Amino acid sequence: MFFGSMVSTFTLNVVLSSYHGRPGELNYAGLLNFGKFDNTNYDFVELPVFLAMGAVGGLLGALFNYLNYKLTVFRLR
Repeated sequence: MFFGSMVSTFTLNVVLSSYHGRPGELNYAGLLNFGKFDNTNYDFVELPVFLAMGAVGGLLGALFNYLNYKLTVFRLR
């Protein structure tokens, strides 16, 4: 499923770049656009928050994979 969305996004970018007269320039937003972020200055104080969010997300992802593996082994028995 993820691979299909990557292929469709790439195809859309190829078509859009050709449409705008710049073939090969694959930086168009496509169908999903969050706008342009001009002010991307971060404070040093925010860095621990970003690190904590990444760590929690990684641990939850690892937990999900572990539980999914255990559930699959249980179902195979």
